[in-house]
Amino acid sequence: MSVTRLTIPAFEATEPLYRRVGYSVGIHGKLIVSFMLLLLLAVSASCWVFVHEAHQDTNHLMATRVSEMSQTLAMAGSPGLTQRNVGELNTLANRLLRNGDLLTIAFFDAGGRPLVVACQDTQNLVADPSIVPHVWQNASQLTQVQEKVSLVIGEYLEVVAPVYASTGRDQLVGYVQVNIAEATELAHIEQIRRLAIGAAFIVLLITLPLVSLLVHGILQPIRHLVAATRRLAAGDLHTQVDIDRNDMIGALARSFNAMVRTISRQQDELEAKVQQRTEQLEQSNKKLEREIAEKNDFLRAVSHDLNAPLRNISGMASMVLMKHRQTLDEDVVHRLERIQKNVEIETDLISELLELSRIKTRRQKMELVEISALVTEISQMLEEDFRAKGIAFTTQKSLPVVRGERLRLRQIFQNLIDNAVKYMGDGEKREIHVGCTIRENHAEFFIRDTGMGVDSDEIDNIFNIFRRGRASQKQNIPGKGVGLAGVKSIVETYNGSVRVESQRGVGSTFYFTISGEYVPAVAVKRNAIGSSAMESQYVNGDGF
Repeated sequence: MSVTRLTIPAFEATEPLYRRVGYSVGIHGKLIVSFMLLLLLAVSASCWVFVHEAHQDTNHLMATRVSEMSQTLAMAGSPGLTQRNVGELNTLANRLLRNGDLLTIAFFDAGGRPLVVACQDTQNLVADPSIVPHVWQNASQLTQVQEKVSLVIGEYLEVVAPVYASTGRDQLVGYVQVNIAEATELAHIEQIRRLAIGAAFIVLLITLPLVSLLVHGILQPIRHLVAATRRLAAGDLHTQVDIDRNDMIGALARSFNAMVRTISRQQDELEAKVQQRTEQLEQSNKKLEREIAEKNDFLRAVSHDLNAPLRNISGMASMVLMKHRQTLDEDVVHRLERIQKNVEIETDLISELLELSRIKTRRQKMELVEISALVTEISQMLEEDFRAKGIAFTTQKSLPVVRGERLRLRQIFQNLIDNAVKYMGDGEKREIHVGCTIRENHAEFFIRDTGMGVDSDEIDNIFNIFRRGRASQKQNIPGKGVGLAGVKSIVETYNGSVRVESQRGVGSTFYFTISGEYVPAVAVKRNAIGSSAMESQYVNGDGF
Protein backbone atom coordinates (compact mmCIF):
# COMPACT_ATOMS: atom_id res chain seq x y z
CA MET A 1 0.00 0.00 0.00
CA SER A 2 1.39 3.40 -0.93
CA VAL A 3 2.18 5.92 1.77
CA THR A 4 1.70 9.63 1.25
CA ARG A 5 4.69 11.62 2.40
CA LEU A 6 4.14 15.09 3.81
CA THR A 7 6.87 17.54 2.93
CA ILE A 8 7.37 20.76 4.90
CA PRO A 9 8.34 23.51 2.44
CA ALA A 10 11.59 25.33 2.98
CA PHE A 11 11.43 28.92 4.20
CA GLU A 12 11.18 31.54 1.51
CA ALA A 13 13.96 33.98 0.76
CA THR A 14 11.53 36.76 1.61
CA GLU A 15 11.54 35.77 5.30
CA PRO A 16 13.24 38.25 7.68
CA LEU A 17 16.92 37.62 8.33
CA TYR A 18 16.46 36.74 12.00
CA ARG A 19 13.89 34.08 11.10
CA ARG A 20 16.13 32.56 8.43
CA VAL A 21 19.02 32.44 10.94
CA GLY A 22 16.67 30.87 13.50
CA TYR A 23 15.59 28.20 11.00
CA SER A 24 19.21 27.33 10.15
CA VAL A 25 20.41 27.21 13.80
CA GLY A 26 17.72 24.82 15.02
CA ILE A 27 16.42 24.17 18.51
CA HIS A 28 19.74 22.68 19.68
CA GLY A 29 21.66 25.81 18.77
CA LYS A 30 18.92 28.05 20.14
CA LEU A 31 19.01 26.35 23.54
CA ILE A 32 22.82 26.59 23.69
CA VAL A 33 22.73 30.24 22.72
CA SER A 34 19.98 30.91 25.27
CA PHE A 35 21.92 29.16 28.07
CA MET A 36 25.11 31.00 27.17
CA LEU A 37 23.34 34.35 26.99
CA LEU A 38 21.78 33.80 30.41
CA LEU A 39 25.12 32.71 31.83
CA LEU A 40 26.87 35.67 30.21
CA LEU A 41 24.26 37.99 31.66
CA ALA A 42 24.67 36.46 35.14
CA VAL A 43 28.48 36.54 35.01
CA SER A 44 28.50 40.10 33.65
CA ALA A 45 26.14 41.24 36.38
CA SER A 46 28.31 39.52 39.02
CA CYS A 47 31.49 41.09 37.65
CA TRP A 48 29.88 44.52 37.54
CA VAL A 49 28.64 44.22 41.12
CA PHE A 50 32.03 42.97 42.29
CA VAL A 51 33.99 45.77 40.55
CA HIS A 52 31.46 48.38 41.67
CA GLU A 53 31.65 47.28 45.30
CA ALA A 54 35.44 47.13 45.13
CA HIS A 55 35.50 50.66 43.74
CA GLN A 56 33.16 51.89 46.46
CA ASP A 57 35.23 50.21 49.19
CA THR A 58 38.45 51.65 47.77
CA ASN A 59 36.97 55.14 47.64
CA HIS A 60 35.75 54.79 51.20
CA LEU A 61 39.16 53.62 52.42
CA MET A 62 40.94 56.44 50.58
CA ALA A 63 38.49 58.99 51.96
CA THR A 64 39.05 57.67 55.48
CA ARG A 65 42.78 57.71 54.95
CA VAL A 66 42.96 61.27 53.65
CA SER A 67 40.58 62.45 56.38
CA GLU A 68 42.72 60.85 59.13
CA MET A 69 45.87 62.22 57.52
CA SER A 70 44.41 65.74 57.51
CA GLN A 71 43.49 65.45 61.20
CA THR A 72 46.97 64.19 62.00
CA LEU A 73 48.58 67.08 60.10
CA ALA A 74 46.26 69.51 61.86
CA MET A 75 47.50 68.34 65.25
CA ALA A 76 51.12 68.08 64.12
CA GLY A 77 51.14 71.48 62.46
CA SER A 78 49.34 73.33 65.28
CA PRO A 79 52.57 74.55 67.00
CA GLY A 80 54.10 75.66 63.72
CA LEU A 81 50.98 77.60 62.67
CA THR A 82 50.65 79.13 66.14
CA GLN A 83 54.24 80.38 65.97
CA ARG A 84 54.18 80.98 62.24
CA ASN A 85 57.22 78.75 61.92
CA VAL A 86 57.31 78.25 58.16
CA GLY A 87 60.49 76.11 58.28
CA GLU A 88 58.94 73.60 60.70
CA LEU A 89 55.75 73.41 58.60
CA ASN A 90 57.74 72.96 55.40
CA THR A 91 59.83 70.16 56.97
CA LEU A 92 56.68 68.43 58.20
CA ALA A 93 55.02 68.67 54.77
CA ASN A 94 58.05 67.44 52.82
CA ARG A 95 58.53 64.49 55.19
CA LEU A 96 54.97 63.33 54.59
CA LEU A 97 55.18 63.84 50.81
CA ARG A 98 57.50 60.85 50.68
CA ASN A 99 54.25 58.80 50.56
CA GLY A 100 53.75 58.25 46.84
CA ASP A 101 49.98 58.85 46.94
CA LEU A 102 50.13 62.37 48.36
CA LEU A 103 50.11 65.16 45.82
CA THR A 104 50.21 68.38 47.86
CA ILE A 105 50.22 69.52 51.47
CA ALA A 106 49.45 73.17 52.17
CA PHE A 107 49.21 75.19 55.39
CA PHE A 108 47.18 78.40 55.55
CA ASP A 109 46.89 81.05 58.26
CA ALA A 110 43.59 81.88 59.85
CA GLY A 111 42.92 84.44 57.07
CA GLY A 112 43.28 81.79 54.37
CA ARG A 113 46.63 83.04 53.11
CA PRO A 114 49.06 80.22 52.15
CA LEU A 115 52.12 79.84 54.31
CA VAL A 116 53.55 76.57 53.00
CA VAL A 117 52.65 74.76 49.78
CA ALA A 118 54.56 71.51 49.32
CA CYS A 119 54.00 69.49 46.13
CA GLN A 120 55.43 66.13 45.16
CA ASP A 121 55.90 67.42 41.60
CA THR A 122 56.25 71.18 41.32
CA GLN A 123 55.54 71.03 37.57
CA ASN A 124 52.05 69.77 38.32
CA LEU A 125 51.39 72.75 40.55
CA VAL A 126 52.65 75.14 37.88
CA ALA A 127 50.64 73.40 35.13
CA ASP A 128 47.41 73.33 37.17
CA PRO A 129 47.31 75.89 40.01
CA SER A 130 43.73 74.77 40.87
CA ILE A 131 45.25 71.89 42.83
CA VAL A 132 45.62 74.32 45.79
CA PRO A 133 42.45 76.49 45.77
CA HIS A 134 41.40 78.96 48.44
CA VAL A 135 39.14 76.45 50.15
CA TRP A 136 38.96 78.37 53.39
CA GLN A 137 36.50 80.78 51.76
CA ASN A 138 33.84 77.96 51.83
CA ALA A 139 33.74 76.98 55.48
CA SER A 140 30.94 74.40 54.89
CA GLN A 141 33.40 72.11 53.08
CA LEU A 142 35.89 71.93 55.97
CA THR A 143 36.84 68.36 57.00
CA GLN A 144 34.79 66.94 54.11
CA VAL A 145 36.43 64.77 51.47
CA GLN A 146 35.99 66.31 48.03
CA GLU A 147 36.37 64.38 44.77
CA LYS A 148 38.06 66.56 42.12
CA VAL A 149 39.60 66.21 38.71
CA SER A 150 42.76 67.84 37.39
CA LEU A 151 43.70 68.12 33.76
CA VAL A 152 47.26 67.13 34.71
CA ILE A 153 47.00 64.40 37.35
CA GLY A 154 43.43 63.20 36.80
CA GLU A 155 41.11 62.29 39.70
CA TYR A 156 42.20 63.09 43.28
CA LEU A 157 40.73 63.57 46.77
CA GLU A 158 41.02 66.79 48.72
CA VAL A 159 40.39 67.56 52.40
CA VAL A 160 40.75 70.93 54.19
CA ALA A 161 40.87 70.73 57.97
CA PRO A 162 40.96 73.62 60.48
CA VAL A 163 43.98 73.86 62.79
CA TYR A 164 43.49 75.02 66.39
CA ALA A 165 46.04 76.25 68.92
CA SER A 166 47.54 73.59 71.14
CA THR A 167 46.73 75.68 74.25
CA GLY A 168 43.27 74.06 74.28
CA ARG A 169 41.32 77.29 74.00
CA ASP A 170 39.94 76.31 70.58
CA GLN A 171 41.71 79.19 68.96
CA LEU A 172 41.71 78.87 65.13
CA VAL A 173 45.28 79.39 63.94
CA GLY A 174 44.94 78.18 60.29
CA TYR A 175 44.10 75.43 57.88
CA VAL A 176 45.79 72.42 56.40
CA GLN A 177 44.94 71.03 52.93
CA VAL A 178 45.80 67.51 51.79
CA ASN A 179 45.44 66.24 48.19
CA ILE A 180 45.88 62.55 47.46
CA ALA A 181 45.84 60.96 43.98
CA GLU A 182 43.48 58.11 43.02
CA ALA A 183 45.56 56.87 40.10
CA THR A 184 47.09 53.96 41.98
CA GLU A 185 43.78 52.85 43.40
CA LEU A 186 42.08 53.26 39.99
CA ALA A 187 44.81 51.13 38.45
CA HIS A 188 44.11 48.47 41.05
CA ILE A 189 40.40 48.68 40.28
CA GLU A 190 41.14 48.36 36.53
CA GLN A 191 43.29 45.34 37.24
CA ILE A 192 40.49 43.83 39.28
CA ARG A 193 38.05 44.52 36.46
CA ARG A 194 40.30 42.83 33.91
CA LEU A 195 40.77 39.85 36.18
CA ALA A 196 37.01 39.60 36.60
CA ILE A 197 36.44 39.75 32.82
CA GLY A 198 39.13 37.13 32.27
CA ALA A 199 37.62 34.89 34.90
CA ALA A 200 34.17 35.32 33.31
CA PHE A 201 35.57 34.44 29.88
CA ILE A 202 37.24 31.33 31.28
CA VAL A 203 33.98 30.36 32.98
CA LEU A 204 32.13 30.75 29.67
CA LEU A 205 34.72 28.64 27.82
CA ILE A 206 34.50 25.91 30.44
CA THR A 207 30.71 26.10 30.56
CA LEU A 208 30.13 25.96 26.77
CA PRO A 209 30.91 22.22 26.34
CA LEU A 210 29.06 21.47 29.54
CA VAL A 211 26.01 23.34 28.25
CA SER A 212 26.30 21.52 24.89
CA LEU A 213 26.34 18.16 26.67
CA LEU A 214 23.41 19.24 28.84
CA VAL A 215 21.33 20.39 25.85
CA HIS A 216 22.28 17.21 23.98
CA GLY A 217 21.01 15.15 26.88
CA ILE A 218 17.82 17.19 27.16
CA LEU A 219 17.06 16.84 23.44
CA GLN A 220 17.99 13.15 23.20
CA PRO A 221 14.39 11.97 23.84
CA ILE A 222 13.10 14.47 21.31
CA ARG A 223 15.55 13.07 18.72
CA HIS A 224 14.16 9.61 19.44
CA LEU A 225 10.66 10.98 18.82
CA VAL A 226 11.75 12.63 15.56
CA ALA A 227 13.33 9.39 14.35
CA ALA A 228 10.15 7.52 15.27
CA THR A 229 7.99 10.01 13.35
CA ARG A 230 10.21 9.54 10.28
CA ARG A 231 9.80 5.77 10.51
CA LEU A 232 6.08 6.30 10.88
CA ALA A 233 6.01 8.57 7.82
CA ALA A 234 7.95 5.90 5.90
CA GLY A 235 5.17 3.42 6.59
CA ASP A 236 6.38 1.62 9.72
CA LEU A 237 3.13 1.52 11.68
CA HIS A 238 4.62 -0.65 14.45
CA THR A 239 7.31 1.79 15.59
CA GLN A 240 7.41 2.63 19.31
CA VAL A 241 9.40 5.08 21.44
CA ASP A 242 11.20 3.59 24.46
CA ILE A 243 11.07 6.60 26.78
CA ASP A 244 9.96 6.09 30.39
CA ARG A 245 9.88 9.42 32.18
CA ASN A 246 7.48 11.25 34.44
CA ASP A 247 7.83 14.66 32.82
CA MET A 248 6.21 16.23 29.78
CA ILE A 249 8.55 14.42 27.36
CA GLY A 250 7.49 11.11 28.88
CA ALA A 251 3.85 12.10 28.47
CA LEU A 252 4.56 13.05 24.86
CA ALA A 253 6.24 9.68 24.22
CA ARG A 254 3.31 7.78 25.72
CA SER A 255 0.88 9.84 23.62
CA PHE A 256 2.97 9.12 20.52
CA ASN A 257 2.95 5.38 21.19
CA ALA A 258 -0.81 5.46 21.74
CA MET A 259 -1.24 7.42 18.49
CA VAL A 260 0.84 4.86 16.56
CA ARG A 261 -1.23 2.01 17.95
CA THR A 262 -4.43 3.83 17.01
CA ILE A 263 -3.14 4.57 13.50
CA SER A 264 -2.05 0.97 13.07
CA ARG A 265 -5.44 -0.31 14.16
CA GLN A 266 -7.26 2.16 11.93
CA GLN A 267 -4.93 1.27 9.06
CA ASP A 268 -5.79 -2.40 9.44
CA GLU A 269 -9.48 -1.55 9.55
CA LEU A 270 -9.11 0.71 6.51
CA GLU A 271 -7.24 -1.95 4.56
CA ALA A 272 -9.94 -4.46 5.39
CA LYS A 273 -12.61 -2.02 4.23
CA VAL A 274 -10.63 -1.20 1.08
CA GLN A 275 -10.25 -4.90 0.35
CA GLN A 276 -13.96 -5.39 0.85
CA ARG A 277 -14.82 -2.38 -1.32
CA THR A 278 -12.33 -3.54 -3.95
CA GLU A 279 -13.98 -6.94 -4.14
CA GLN A 280 -17.39 -5.30 -4.35
CA LEU A 281 -16.11 -2.96 -7.07
CA GLU A 282 -14.61 -5.84 -9.02
CA GLN A 283 -17.92 -7.66 -8.81
CA SER A 284 -19.77 -4.53 -9.89
CA ASN A 285 -17.34 -4.02 -12.79
CA LYS A 286 -17.78 -7.61 -13.92
CA LYS A 287 -21.53 -7.22 -13.66
CA LEU A 288 -21.36 -3.95 -15.59
CA GLU A 289 -19.18 -5.52 -18.27
CA ARG A 290 -21.66 -8.35 -18.62
CA GLU A 291 -24.54 -5.88 -18.84
CA ILE A 292 -22.70 -3.80 -21.45
CA ALA A 293 -21.94 -6.92 -23.44
CA GLU A 294 -25.57 -8.01 -23.14
CA LYS A 295 -26.70 -4.51 -24.17
CA ASN A 296 -24.42 -4.55 -27.20
CA ASP A 297 -25.65 -8.01 -28.15
CA PHE A 298 -29.19 -6.82 -27.65
CA LEU A 299 -28.61 -3.73 -29.80
CA ARG A 300 -27.03 -5.81 -32.55
CA ALA A 301 -29.86 -8.33 -32.39
CA VAL A 302 -32.52 -5.62 -32.31
CA SER A 303 -30.89 -3.71 -35.15
CA HIS A 304 -30.69 -6.87 -37.20
CA ASP A 305 -34.23 -7.98 -36.31
CA LEU A 306 -35.65 -4.51 -36.97
CA ASN A 307 -33.66 -3.81 -40.10
CA ALA A 308 -34.75 -7.03 -41.79
CA PRO A 309 -38.54 -6.37 -41.71
CA LEU A 310 -37.98 -2.67 -42.39
CA ARG A 311 -35.97 -3.54 -45.49
CA ASN A 312 -38.74 -5.92 -46.54
CA ILE A 313 -41.35 -3.19 -46.03
CA SER A 314 -39.26 -0.69 -47.96
CA GLY A 315 -38.63 -3.24 -50.72
CA MET A 316 -42.29 -4.16 -51.07
CA ALA A 317 -43.33 -0.49 -51.16
CA SER A 318 -40.70 0.19 -53.81
CA MET A 319 -41.83 -2.81 -55.87
CA VAL A 320 -45.51 -1.73 -55.71
CA LEU A 321 -44.57 1.79 -56.79
CA MET A 322 -42.43 0.51 -59.63
CA LYS A 323 -45.10 -1.83 -61.01
CA HIS A 324 -48.35 -0.01 -60.25
CA ARG A 325 -47.55 3.73 -59.85
CA GLN A 326 -49.53 4.53 -62.98
CA THR A 327 -52.62 2.59 -61.90
CA LEU A 328 -52.72 3.62 -58.24
CA ASP A 329 -54.49 6.62 -56.82
CA GLU A 330 -52.38 9.62 -55.93
CA ASP A 331 -53.22 9.21 -52.25
CA VAL A 332 -52.00 5.58 -52.30
CA VAL A 333 -48.76 6.62 -54.01
CA HIS A 334 -48.27 9.34 -51.40
CA ARG A 335 -48.77 6.85 -48.57
CA LEU A 336 -46.33 4.38 -50.09
CA GLU A 337 -43.71 7.15 -50.38
CA ARG A 338 -44.31 8.08 -46.75
CA ILE A 339 -43.77 4.43 -45.84
CA GLN A 340 -40.41 4.49 -47.63
CA LYS A 341 -39.42 7.75 -45.93
CA ASN A 342 -40.34 6.52 -42.47
CA VAL A 343 -38.49 3.25 -43.05
CA GLU A 344 -35.44 5.28 -44.07
CA ILE A 345 -35.70 7.43 -40.92
CA GLU A 346 -36.06 4.41 -38.64
CA THR A 347 -33.19 2.64 -40.36
CA ASP A 348 -30.96 5.69 -39.80
CA LEU A 349 -32.06 5.86 -36.15
CA ILE A 350 -31.19 2.21 -35.60
CA SER A 351 -27.77 2.77 -37.22
CA GLU A 352 -27.11 5.83 -35.03
CA LEU A 353 -28.09 3.97 -31.86
CA LEU A 354 -25.85 1.08 -32.80
CA GLU A 355 -22.98 3.46 -33.51
CA LEU A 356 -23.62 5.26 -30.18
CA SER A 357 -23.21 1.96 -28.34
CA ARG A 358 -19.89 1.33 -30.12
CA ILE A 359 -18.25 4.70 -29.45
CA LYS A 360 -16.60 3.74 -26.16
CA THR A 361 -16.09 0.05 -26.90
CA ARG A 362 -14.81 0.04 -30.46
CA ARG A 363 -12.07 2.60 -31.00
CA GLN A 364 -11.10 3.52 -34.54
CA LYS A 365 -7.69 4.22 -36.01
CA MET A 366 -5.81 7.05 -34.25
CA GLU A 367 -4.12 9.61 -36.49
CA LEU A 368 -3.15 13.28 -36.55
CA VAL A 369 -6.20 15.25 -37.67
CA GLU A 370 -5.94 18.91 -38.74
CA ILE A 371 -9.08 20.41 -37.26
CA SER A 372 -8.87 23.48 -39.50
CA ALA A 373 -9.10 21.30 -42.64
CA LEU A 374 -11.82 19.16 -41.04
CA VAL A 375 -14.00 22.19 -40.23
CA THR A 376 -13.40 23.55 -43.75
CA GLU A 377 -14.69 20.28 -45.25
CA ILE A 378 -17.84 20.44 -43.09
CA SER A 379 -18.45 24.10 -43.98
CA GLN A 380 -18.15 23.30 -47.68
CA MET A 381 -20.65 20.47 -47.27
CA LEU A 382 -23.11 22.84 -45.51
CA GLU A 383 -22.35 25.79 -47.78
CA GLU A 384 -25.79 25.63 -49.43
CA ASP A 385 -27.51 25.71 -46.01
CA PHE A 386 -25.41 28.73 -45.01
CA ARG A 387 -26.37 30.54 -48.21
CA ALA A 388 -30.05 29.66 -47.90
CA LYS A 389 -30.33 30.94 -44.35
CA GLY A 390 -27.92 33.88 -44.77
CA ILE A 391 -25.47 32.59 -42.14
CA ALA A 392 -21.95 34.03 -41.88
CA PHE A 393 -19.65 31.13 -40.97
CA THR A 394 -16.19 31.99 -39.60
CA THR A 395 -13.40 30.01 -37.98
CA GLN A 396 -10.39 30.89 -35.91
CA LYS A 397 -7.33 31.59 -38.03
CA SER A 398 -5.53 28.43 -36.91
CA LEU A 399 -7.03 25.47 -35.06
CA PRO A 400 -4.76 22.88 -33.41
CA VAL A 401 -3.98 19.40 -34.62
CA VAL A 402 -5.56 16.55 -32.63
CA ARG A 403 -4.41 12.95 -32.47
CA GLY A 404 -7.66 11.01 -32.68
CA GLU A 405 -10.28 9.23 -34.76
CA ARG A 406 -11.02 11.31 -37.85
CA LEU A 407 -14.60 10.14 -38.38
CA ARG A 408 -15.64 10.66 -34.78
CA LEU A 409 -13.95 14.06 -34.51
CA ARG A 410 -15.79 14.96 -37.70
CA GLN A 411 -19.01 13.70 -36.08
CA ILE A 412 -18.51 16.11 -33.14
CA PHE A 413 -18.05 19.24 -35.27
CA GLN A 414 -20.66 18.22 -37.85
CA ASN A 415 -23.35 17.61 -35.21
CA LEU A 416 -22.67 20.89 -33.40
CA ILE A 417 -22.43 23.01 -36.57
CA ASP A 418 -25.51 21.33 -38.06
CA ASN A 419 -27.45 22.02 -34.84
CA ALA A 420 -26.36 25.66 -34.99
CA VAL A 421 -27.74 25.87 -38.53
CA LYS A 422 -31.04 24.14 -37.67
CA TYR A 423 -31.65 26.28 -34.56
CA MET A 424 -30.52 29.60 -36.09
CA GLY A 425 -34.06 31.04 -36.00
CA ASP A 426 -35.21 34.23 -37.66
CA GLY A 427 -32.94 36.79 -35.98
CA GLU A 428 -31.27 39.58 -37.95
CA LYS A 429 -27.77 38.63 -36.85
CA ARG A 430 -26.87 35.15 -38.12
CA GLU A 431 -23.38 34.00 -37.38
CA ILE A 432 -21.56 30.79 -36.49
CA HIS A 433 -18.00 30.89 -35.23
CA VAL A 434 -15.68 27.96 -34.50
CA GLY A 435 -12.62 28.49 -32.33
CA CYS A 436 -10.29 26.98 -29.74
CA THR A 437 -8.40 28.07 -26.65
CA ILE A 438 -5.26 26.20 -25.56
CA ARG A 439 -5.20 25.73 -21.82
CA GLU A 440 -2.43 24.35 -19.62
CA ASN A 441 -3.70 20.74 -19.64
CA HIS A 442 -6.26 20.60 -22.45
CA ALA A 443 -7.65 22.24 -25.56
CA GLU A 444 -11.13 23.80 -25.33
CA PHE A 445 -13.04 24.05 -28.62
CA PHE A 446 -16.22 26.08 -29.00
CA ILE A 447 -18.99 26.53 -31.57
CA ARG A 448 -20.80 29.83 -31.03
CA ASP A 449 -23.99 30.87 -32.80
CA THR A 450 -26.48 33.71 -32.67
CA GLY A 451 -29.53 31.46 -32.94
CA MET A 452 -32.66 31.10 -30.87
CA GLY A 453 -30.84 29.75 -27.79
CA VAL A 454 -31.86 27.18 -25.18
CA ASP A 455 -34.05 27.68 -22.12
CA SER A 456 -32.15 27.48 -18.84
CA ASP A 457 -34.30 24.60 -17.56
CA GLU A 458 -33.35 22.48 -20.58
CA ILE A 459 -29.56 22.94 -20.39
CA ASP A 460 -28.97 20.19 -17.80
CA ASN A 461 -30.63 17.50 -19.96
CA ILE A 462 -29.64 18.67 -23.41
CA PHE A 463 -26.90 16.02 -23.79
CA ASN A 464 -29.13 13.11 -22.76
CA ILE A 465 -30.35 10.74 -25.45
CA PHE A 466 -33.79 11.43 -27.00
CA ARG A 467 -33.95 14.83 -25.23
CA ARG A 468 -34.91 17.67 -27.55
CA GLY A 469 -35.82 21.24 -26.72
CA ARG A 470 -39.32 22.66 -26.82
CA ALA A 471 -38.33 24.94 -29.72
CA SER A 472 -37.63 21.96 -31.98
CA GLN A 473 -41.10 20.61 -31.36
CA LYS A 474 -42.87 23.95 -31.82
CA GLN A 475 -41.01 24.81 -35.02
CA ASN A 476 -40.93 21.23 -36.33
CA ILE A 477 -37.15 21.11 -36.56
CA PRO A 478 -36.01 17.64 -37.71
CA GLY A 479 -33.88 15.51 -35.40
CA LYS A 480 -33.82 12.32 -33.35
CA GLY A 481 -32.25 13.50 -30.06
CA VAL A 482 -29.18 11.29 -30.53
CA GLY A 483 -26.56 13.71 -31.94
CA LEU A 484 -25.62 15.59 -28.76
CA ALA A 485 -25.55 12.34 -26.76
CA GLY A 486 -23.08 11.02 -29.33
CA VAL A 487 -20.99 14.18 -29.03
CA LYS A 488 -20.79 13.73 -25.25
CA SER A 489 -19.78 10.05 -25.58
CA ILE A 490 -17.04 10.83 -28.11
CA VAL A 491 -15.63 13.73 -26.04
CA GLU A 492 -15.49 11.55 -22.93
CA THR A 493 -13.30 9.03 -24.79
CA TYR A 494 -10.71 11.84 -25.01
CA ASN A 495 -10.92 12.52 -21.23
CA GLY A 496 -12.86 15.68 -21.96
CA SER A 497 -16.18 17.25 -21.06
CA VAL A 498 -18.90 19.14 -22.89
CA ARG A 499 -21.10 22.03 -21.76
CA VAL A 500 -23.28 24.77 -23.18
CA GLU A 501 -23.86 28.42 -22.35
CA SER A 502 -27.04 29.82 -23.82
CA GLN A 503 -29.54 32.63 -23.56
CA ARG A 504 -32.93 32.51 -25.17
CA GLY A 505 -33.08 34.81 -28.20
CA VAL A 506 -29.33 35.64 -28.05
CA GLY A 507 -27.57 32.42 -29.01
CA SER A 508 -25.65 29.44 -27.70
CA THR A 509 -22.02 28.47 -27.27
CA PHE A 510 -21.14 24.78 -27.06
CA TYR A 511 -17.79 24.04 -25.42
CA PHE A 512 -15.97 20.71 -25.39
CA THR A 513 -12.49 19.84 -24.17
CA ILE A 514 -9.91 17.32 -25.31
CA SER A 515 -7.16 16.24 -22.94
CA GLY A 516 -3.69 17.62 -23.63
CA GLU A 517 -2.28 14.15 -24.26
CA TYR A 518 -4.17 14.19 -27.58
CA VAL A 519 -3.26 17.79 -28.52
CA PRO A 520 0.44 18.48 -29.37
CA ALA A 521 -0.12 22.25 -29.09
CA VAL A 522 -0.78 21.87 -25.35
CA ALA A 523 2.73 20.46 -24.84
CA VAL A 524 4.18 23.25 -27.00
CA LYS A 525 2.49 25.90 -24.89
CA ARG A 526 3.53 24.21 -21.65
CA ASN A 527 7.18 24.20 -22.77
CA ALA A 528 7.09 27.78 -24.09
CA ILE A 529 4.57 29.45 -21.80
CA GLY A 530 6.06 32.86 -22.41
CA SER A 531 5.82 32.75 -26.20
CA SER A 532 3.82 35.75 -27.38
CA ALA A 533 3.29 34.15 -30.78
CA MET A 534 1.61 31.11 -29.27
CA GLU A 535 -0.60 33.27 -27.08
CA SER A 536 -1.61 35.33 -30.10
CA GLN A 537 -2.37 32.23 -32.12
CA TYR A 538 -4.49 30.36 -29.60
CA VAL A 539 -5.42 32.38 -26.54
CA ASN A 540 -6.27 35.66 -28.16
CA GLY A 541 -8.09 33.97 -31.02
CA ASP A 542 -11.15 33.35 -28.84
CA GLY A 543 -14.03 35.55 -29.95
CA PHE A 544 -15.84 37.02 -32.87
